[in-house]
Amino acid sequence: DKHHGVDWFEIMESLFVLLVGFTAIMCHIVSIHDFVEEADLAVKLICFCTLMVCQYIFIMYMQFHPDAINLRMLTFCGSLSLLAIMHLFLFEYEHFLDLVTHHHHVSATLKVS
Repeated sequence: DKHHGVDWFEIMESLFVLLVGFTAIMCHIVSIHDFVEEADLAVKLICFCTLMVCQYIFIMYMQFHPDAINLRMLTFCGSLSLLAIMHLFLFEYEHFLDLVTHHHHVSATLKVS
């Protein structure tokens, strides 16, 4: 189909998620007080940001070149999404465990859950 329309809503939605995610990551990196002690945190956030940018590039490419989409590209794009989701899940789980184990003001209900 040579007259494929570009889904501008999907592009703008993805761009919004990318910009808000990038802003949140930068705010978190700026709030790091000791970069030597928390260097791994900054690297994890930068890696996640890189995965987000790669996903956005694939979304843009697939929107503007729908004829070039094949199974290999979809598998690669799905793998990037899987990596980003698992990276974020593990990052948040590690952050949750850090809160529960190192901060004494966390309630007992939260520790049990």
